Amino acid sequence: MRESLFPAPHQSLNEESNMSWPIDADGDVFRSLEQSGFDFSAVALVDFNVDVPNPEVWGDAIDAALDVYPDAAIREEDTYFIVQLEARLTYDFVIETQKKLTAAVAPFGGKCDSWGVLQD
Repeated sequence: MRESLFPAPHQSLNEESNMSWPIDADGDVFRSLEQSGFDFSAVALVDFNVDVPNPEVWGDAIDAALDVYPDAAIREEDTYFIVQLEARLTYDFVIETQKKLTAAVAPFGGKCDSWGVLQD
């Protein structure tokens, strides 16, 4: 019996397969999104929450984030700010973005270790 190079009709064509997601908090979010029918092939607005404990340096931290992602939208909340990026959601994109944002805001005591995306 020959195996097909193409998935059976009931198999997912989703590039972001849960088999590729590590067993960690971010992987859990991806599995949850998949279970709820999230379309990983579409471009989405992804919010990255950046915690900077000292609000007096927020301006500098925001500037540092914008140096890394100049096309980002920034939204200030009560105790953190959000860096919003438009992209196709992948695990690697999330991890890399969190690392870059954390590196950018670390001189101000900041970090980025949470994110979210709205679903239709």
